[in-house]
Amino acid sequence: MAHNHIPGSPPPLTLTPEFQCQITGIPPELLSIIFMMCTYLNPRRRLRPANHCSPMKLGLVCRAWRQLTLSCPPLWAQIYIKNDVREQHSFTSDALELDTFLARSEACPLDIILIYSFHSFDLRQDLHKPAELKVAEVVAKIVPHAKRWKSIVLIVPDACMPGIISALRDGVPMLKSFSHLASLGRRYTPTPEYLGSILFDVKLMPQMTEMGLDGVNVIWGDACHHKIQQLTWFSLSV
Repeated sequence: MAHNHIPGSPPPLTLTPEFQCQITGIPPELLSIIFMMCTYLNPRRRLRPANHCSPMKLGLVCRAWRQLTLSCPPLWAQIYIKNDVREQHSFTSDALELDTFLARSEACPLDIILIYSFHSFDLRQDLHKPAELKVAEVVAKIVPHAKRWKSIVLIVPDACMPGIISALRDGVPMLKSFSHLASLGRRYTPTPEYLGSILFDVKLMPQMTEMGLDGVNVIWGDACHHKIQQLTWFSLSV
């Protein structure tokens, strides 16, 4: 079909197959950087990717992109899972997603955000206890990888915390940022060991510089207050 060319206007643009497929010519090193920008997570960053499974989505585009995503462990080192505690049907897929990201990230430092909150005004613990235990099974999957934790944001039921505390007790040498927010409508009262000899212990987390506690009962004492001098950012909300 012929196109009428208006005098004085630019000639019509003719797209060749090579021009249409320019992205296939991008070097893998550059393309992997672009992919990383699709997955970047930061607990204090307002703008985040709309899809937290972007590495999986990118790998579905074509064979070359799948090979690239599988050969780029940092692409899988940023984990974001958000769910309602009542949505028990999704716990299995959450567990599979965690297994996939943890395995494919290999030895890379991990940025993890896990949010399992109560989007309900009915907060009676007896109704949610079975679900909380299921969530704890999902969250427990990150515990064996504690040595790789770089940043952690947790909004999880109380049943999840013993495993997390155990991991902190064993030492988290790479952890720089830690945020623990109690589930909606709850207040978490941690053990003195958690806040004293663990959470503020420089020897257990020598790189810790950022910490946020929201809805967590803090009983200040000699075991805590003098140990936070290494922090450059600290948030405490009641």
